[in-house]
Amino acid sequence: FDGNLYSWGSNEYGQCGLGKNKDPYDYSIVSPSIVEFKPAIKLLDPDILNENDIRRLKFNGREQTIFLPGFGYSVSGNTGKEVGWYTVILTPDDGYEWEDGTNLEKIFYWEIIPGTNPLTVSVKKISVKAKRLKTKGLREKKVLDVKRYEGELYFQKLSGNKKIIVNEETGAIKIKKGLKKGTYNVEVQVIAIGNENYEAGSKTVTVKVVVK
Repeated sequence: FDGNLYSWGSNEYGQCGLGKNKDPYDYSIVSPSIVEFKPAIKLLDPDILNENDIRRLKFNGREQTIFLPGFGYSVSGNTGKEVGWYTVILTPDDGYEWEDGTNLEKIFYWEIIPGTNPLTVSVKKISVKAKRLKTKGLREKKVLDVKRYEGELYFQKLSGNKKIIVNEETGAIKIKKGLKKGTYNVEVQVIAIGNENYEAGSKTVTVKVVVK
């Protein structure tokens, strides 16, 4: 037993896990072939681990695995879902020895840390007639569509004409009267403060205001 997964047989639909055959008229895998994985886990070598080793994965809302069981030993504490610390214990089977000749349990620690804030922002253009702005301004208009954010939202105007106001709580934009014809770019930073599972994140976008 070498720890590899082998597959063979009919592979018309790629069911052997080896990808579809290049020859469209030959669907068979005649000899056992190693199935290669691209796992969403961290594979570690137990023979190079020690109690000072610390590995970190980012929270993604799903159960994650830091270490797979192997030949000659069992594993506990190798899966987790929530942010926090975990302890992996590798217990060798009777008669099994590590490369250093010992057969003691190996212990190491790992952590799931807050994930990247997944917020996304889309922007709409504002178009307003200059004639209107001569006598009155434009009431607050929502032009930022923020989705998938974690934690409370805040908005900060980074640059732009002083007659264009950004509401720091809603991101809505208001235009004061007197803004002349032209095209104005307003740079806005959208901030999601995060929570226990997701770190703070931000996106900087440009809102185009056209006065015609």
